[in-house]
Amino acid sequence: MKKFWETDKIKLRKLKAEDAFKLYEAQHDSEAIRVYEPGIYPIRSLSEYEEYVERKIKDNYAFAIDNLNNEFVGTASINGVDERNGTFNFAIRVFNDHQRKGYARDAFTLLLKYGFEECRFTKANSITIDLNVASIEMHKKLGFEIEGRKRNNVFTEGSYHDEVLFGMTKEEYESHYK
Repeated sequence: MKKFWETDKIKLRKLKAEDAFKLYEAQHDSEAIRVYEPGIYPIRSLSEYEEYVERKIKDNYAFAIDNLNNEFVGTASINGVDERNGTFNFAIRVFNDHQRKGYARDAFTLLLKYGFEECRFTKANSITIDLNVASIEMHKKLGFEIEGRKRNNVFTEGSYHDEVLFGMTKEEYESHYK
């Protein structure tokens, strides 16, 4: 019997205190940070990451992504929950040395399933920067629609870039995944 928080490639779990060190190390992957955050920010100390993880441990919508070898390969979270309107945002990051293995796609799918089938949300929203071509393509493959752009909204690498806004309604989810 398949477990709710698992796919054939990953499983989601609560963050643990020891995950802080991997997040601390991952901040030096400038290209990944540039498209995930987006932009480059000042270097944070290990203690800042430990405090961050401690806060996230208390968050019911923050997860670690482990592959089936129990390696910590990324993070996934539901955020921007608007209970009144039934909408949510989410963010997924797979560490550079684990990308292109389907982990992000599976984490997307689990968060969508949880949001639509368990939390009764009616719409998922997501944002990425125009530099993140892989994320844009994955959103499209997963059934998201481009809803707009925030033009010249992010400054990185010496120039401005657009944020691309994606959305998926519950009906679109059911059509795509059922």
